[in-house]
Order: sequence, then structure tokens, then C-alpha cells
Amino acid sequence: MSILAAAAAAATTQPDVSANQQFAWAVAFLLWGVGTAYILGAFRARSLAAPARPAPESNLGAVFLLLAVAVFAWLGSQMVYFNAIRDRLPTKAGGGFDVSMFEPADMAFLGTVPALLGLVVLLIGDRLANPALPRELGSTLDRIPGALWRGLLAMVCVMPLMLGAGILLQMLYSAVGYVHPSEHEMLTVLGKTRDTVTKVIIVGGATLLVPVFEEFLFRGHLQTVLVRLFSPRPPQPAEAQTHGFPVVQSEPIQSDAAGVVAVLDVPAIVPPVPASEVVRGPAPSAKWAAIAVTSLVFAVLHPGWTWPLIFLLSLALGYAYERTGNLWVPIVMHLAFNSVQTAIFLAQQTL
Repeated sequence: MSILAAAAAAATTQPDVSANQQFAWAVAFLLWGVGTAYILGAFRARSLAAPARPAPESNLGAVFLLLAVAVFAWLGSQMVYFNAIRDRLPTKAGGGFDVSMFEPADMAFLGTVPALLGLVVLLIGDRLANPALPRELGSTLDRIPGALWRGLLAMVCVMPLMLGAGILLQMLYSAVGYVHPSEHEMLTVLGKTRDTVTKVIIVGGATLLVPVFEEFLFRGHLQTVLVRLFSPRPPQPAEAQTHGFPVVQSEPIQSDAAGVVAVLDVPAIVPPVPASEVVRGPAPSAKWAAIAVTSLVFAVLHPGWTWPLIFLLSLALGYAYERTGNLWVPIVMHLAFNSVQTAIFLAQQTL
């Protein structure tokens, strides 16, 4: 649940700010983000030239199965809870329901338990399916220290990009007369309670638990599956083992008249495989296709008016994962993203 993306557009609705000033701020933010991304090497041709993930010999079927089970646990638990409380929910004038009708306790449950169930499925399932899979996905705990500074550094360019894009999106909405909520539904429900425990659960779910689960699900598993599906079949181990280096090859040599056959190991030079025929990892085009499709899926699970910003955020998260191979990098980015907006909302509530 990427809250900052949902509320960034609303940040430019102040009546005393002219359209020209808003546009100037948007351009300034975008230039800041793009310039920082260039300095960080985001536009280098080989910035996505990372090895295959998981290893080519790994069974991708297990990753896909875990993805399906986690989605079932995540969405299924929400549906079960919704059916249990639907009779006490108020109905809108035109029929139907929306998240703002939930009580804070309902949001505390929906914002934590389903994500926790899905995360447990992925964490335990990865290790049971293949003990090496967590390391191949870059989700082991020893990858966290390196991800902290990388993720926070990435946000130096992503945050301005999101702010600039949010201003432009709000200007577009205003131009066409489209009116949207001024804040994410979770923040609306959060403002309805004064219970400290409920607030802590809602905030903790939005800023910690849900981002971790979403990155494991969308980047760690869905994007990983799509990269493999969009990539050509990797070379067999025998095809990629030799690169012009000496190997030992056994040749039978007949000896004396008694018919004894001796086998002598003699070194043989195998011709190098042409560079054009060596697949070092998925092509950047395959990775970008997987990032784009994952971002589309990720965006449509959020409120419709936030789709453009959520899609942009997801592109940045997916790129960070493919560039580093470290799942904790997009997790740190996502945590920082949600935490900033939640902190802004809570600060506004106290003013």
C-alpha cells in the first residue's frame, strides 16, 4: 500500500499556488530526480546486466507455486473477513462498499493479518522448496546492510520524481475536472480513531509489514517468474562450462598384443564459444518487460486515481531489484516511501 503515491497529487491543491508555479516546481523536482538517476548510473547500457535469478538450473515451478499460494492466502483471508463483517457495514447510496466504511479495528486487521499470512507462506515456502532459493532471490538477512544505503540513496532520486509527477498529475486532473480523494483510504480510517494500539497496528502494517510482503510477492516472486518467462532458454551447463580453457578429455589407446586397452587422460583444448552465443543473463529487454508487467499488476491493486504514480513507483522498485539482485533494496525504498507520507499525515493531524 504505497501511501505517498496516493497523496502526492493532493499536495498541490493549495489555492494560492498558480499553475505556472506548480509547473515550475514539477519541472524542478523531475530534473532533480533525473539528474540524480544519471549520476547514480541508471542510464548506463549495462546497468541491468546482472546474472539470472534464480540460477538457470533452479526449478522455477516452485517459485510460481509459492506465488499462487501466497496470493490465495493474502486475498482469500481478506475475502473471508469481509464476508464476516459485511452485514454491519453501511451501504453507499448507489450500492456497494468502499474502504472508508471500515472501522479502524477492521483496517487494523486487513492491513496486517492478510499480508502476514502471505509473507509467512513465501518465507517458509522458499526455504522448503529450495534452501538456496532465498539467497538466489537476494532475500537473506546478510543482504540487509548493503541494501540500507543503496535503498536510501535511490530514494534521493525517486522521491523528487514522484513529487514532480504527482504535481503534473494533479494539474491534469484539475484541467479535466476530475475530483479524487485528498488522501488514501487507510489514512482516512486512521483519522477516525484515537485508540493508540489501533493506530500503532495500522501504521505498523502500512509502513513495515505490507511493504515487505508486497516486495517479496511482486518483485521477489512475480517479477522473477516473468523475467524467466520473457527470457530465451539459458544454455545447458555443458555449453557454458568451456571458454577456451584446457579440459581433461579421456581417449582410449590400445596397447600390447594381449588386447589390453589403457585409458589415458590427455588435455584437449575446446574451441571457445563465440561471445554472441553466450548467455550471461536475461537480456535487459526481458527484465524491462517483466518490470512493466509487474508494475501494471501492482498499480491496478491500488485506488484508480493513483495508478499513474503507483506505476512509476513500481518501475523504480523493479529496476532497483534487477540492478542489484538484492530484494532488500526495493524493500528499503518502499518502507521509506510509505513512512514519509504516513509521518506527514500524522503531523498534520496534530496541528
